[in-house]
Amino acid sequence: MNFSITQQQCEDALNQLSNANNNTINVELASDWLAMHQSLKEDTSYYLLHGGIIKKFRAVYTEIDGITKLITKDNEAGVGVLAFNLISSDDNEAILNWLVKHEEFGHDLEFLVCDLTFDLNDITPGGLVTLKNFAEIYYQIDNIKHIPAFLNIFSERYWSRVREISGSPDNESSIGDYFDPEKG
Repeated sequence: MNFSITQQQCEDALNQLSNANNNTINVELASDWLAMHQSLKEDTSYYLLHGGIIKKFRAVYTEIDGITKLITKDNEAGVGVLAFNLISSDDNEAILNWLVKHEEFGHDLEFLVCDLTFDLNDITPGGLVTLKNFAEIYYQIDNIKHIPAFLNIFSERYWSRVREISGSPDNESSIGDYFDPEKG
């Protein structure tokens, strides 16, 4: 692996993003870009201690990958919200079953949201968010509609049940509508 060739490949990959439609990418373009440069991301692991363009490429790749993974989970979050809305608010057994069924998915979403380089409130009215690691590029994410609602349902109920079962004191007030940009 030649360092200068790797640097040039990283620069070329970033230039592809810059040449995107008005410096804007969407989930389809992002998915294609990620697939096209997956082996480069793996190859750059040899140069983790180097800064510059290789470090920037790796940071941008990781950021785009995280956002793309989050976006692709929105439909499943919508299905979860619909299923929850069919449960009577006093049916504790059904709520518990819903929480158990969606436990892994809920944790995945919590992790992805916490690992994002932007807050859900940073999404512009046009559905754009600026990449933190490449401010000249915007990611079109107007299709995240159900994730905040799912997390508001899941997180508050799940973690209050965990505290209840473990006997932990409730040191936190409430998660409330933390994940909903409209209710922040």
